[in-house]
Amino acid sequence: MTKAGKALAEHPNVILARQVQDLAHRWQRGEKAQRWEDVDGEAKRIAGAITYIEWTLRKTNIAEIPDGLFPFHFEACALVWALRDATWSHPIWKYVRGMRQPGMSSSRTKPDAIEYFARAQVLALCNIFRHTDGQPVARALRVAERAGFYISREKLKGWRKRQDETMRLAVAEWEKEILKHAEVLDGNVEGAAEILIRLNNIFLHQEPNWGV
Repeated sequence: MTKAGKALAEHPNVILARQVQDLAHRWQRGEKAQRWEDVDGEAKRIAGAITYIEWTLRKTNIAEIPDGLFPFHFEACALVWALRDATWSHPIWKYVRGMRQPGMSSSRTKPDAIEYFARAQVLALCNIFRHTDGQPVARALRVAERAGFYISREKLKGWRKRQDETMRLAVAEWEKEILKHAEVLDGNVEGAAEILIRLNNIFLHQEPNWGV
């Protein structure tokens, strides 16, 4: 490692960011927050607040939130207020600066809910056309473009290669949905898919995606 790389790796903000990520992964593996005594106080505040917010967003019943997370309720409030009011003294900004350093964050960011649906729909189209067309990618791209979802051939090929289990399940469900709507349109798969992608854009208020 170069001197510059070593200095960056030892920067307090980068160390903090790594600690927060480590805590989040430990929690996902089932480790309880009470076992975080070995962690720096600021990292614990941030990781605990983020984990608490994630749990409250996923659970409608507060009784389902683990007891170990309740102490982080006020930390979660403080984090939200710091983001809202730009309270620069809160350690969340150190974490953000640490995550912005080279090698800390992935360039392959996760799609938002809007893009996720459209991505699953286009991948489902590829699967459907794979059985009836020699060029499923090109055909799926044409349908997506007519519906206002613009992507490159290279990006779509990358999506097909990098599908996790959640995406594969979503794609399978959209295949069923597209074929079900196609029956109503006398077997017009392209028309059914185009309508569904357009509806996704309208109901989720998405402007056309011009990303390549």
